[in-house]
Amino acid sequence: AMCPALPDARLDRGQILLKLQRAEEALPYLREGAKANPSNREIHFFLAQALRATGKNAEANAELKVYSALEDKAHLTAAQQAEDVVKLREKAKQREQQNNTH
Repeated sequence: AMCPALPDARLDRGQILLKLQRAEEALPYLREGAKANPSNREIHFFLAQALRATGKNAEANAELKVYSALEDKAHLTAAQQAEDVVKLREKAKQREQQNNTH
């Protein structure tokens, strides 16, 4: 039975089992964690490792694709946020200049 309700607990347990070379035992925790928290990049990464270790290569590759897509999205989001901050600063500067000229 799946005791830990928190995806973090499942991830931790899955990681520990993986480190102990017990990938087969890690799989259910990592699968549940990925289901409960599909946007968590780490879970997909470790799930891919566990799948590869148990010879499930096609599934492992699919999980790595999910991981990569989430990585790219995170970088894009961070870049977008940085861009937004720059734009806001420029607007504030323009406003300040306009106020100073009046």
